[in-house]
Amino acid sequence: NENAFNAFLDDVCKISSKSSGTPFILLGRNQILEHTYLYLLEKKVDTSLLKIEPFTKDQAKEFIDFKVNELKFNNEYKIVRNYIIDSLKSFFDSTSSIAHSTGTEYEKFIGYAPVLSAISTLLINEGNYNKLLNNLREKELEGIDLICTIIEYILEREKYEKVEKLVIPEISQNVGKSLKN
Repeated sequence: NENAFNAFLDDVCKISSKSSGTPFILLGRNQILEHTYLYLLEKKVDTSLLKIEPFTKDQAKEFIDFKVNELKFNNEYKIVRNYIIDSLKSFFDSTSSIAHSTGTEYEKFIGYAPVLSAISTLLINEGNYNKLLNNLREKELEGIDLICTIIEYILEREKYEKVEKLVIPEISQNVGKSLKN
């Protein structure tokens, strides 16, 4: 809760008051880091706030290309990659509450590395780009359906990469055999 987090920040303030140089680096999501930054400023802690901005559309394509490791970047690959990216944009453009907000929701979404990893995974798993493109077009997998597919890939990735690989082994390390099964 907020009080517990602020108590943590108070401890950070105490540690930093007794230290020189850079006594700590906190990583997190924008909102919580903005809260942290303002809280630390209020407590007179010399601090900086650095943000990692989302990739641009061109950088997103480069990221996907790098992850897919498609050396030849054949025409079918580029067409399906662009189809996916453009289909996502059409969703954001057609959703009036999103389109009329800041106008950057699409850029934030397409510039988010886990989204790009999910798109890359989709492309890697298929491999047959012409078939994938035809499937996407046949199913009219655009907009919200495509976003849901990408989100499912992200959730699966997080489940595997974080929970199954890191969390479960750590918490089950000291559990008796009868509880592990």
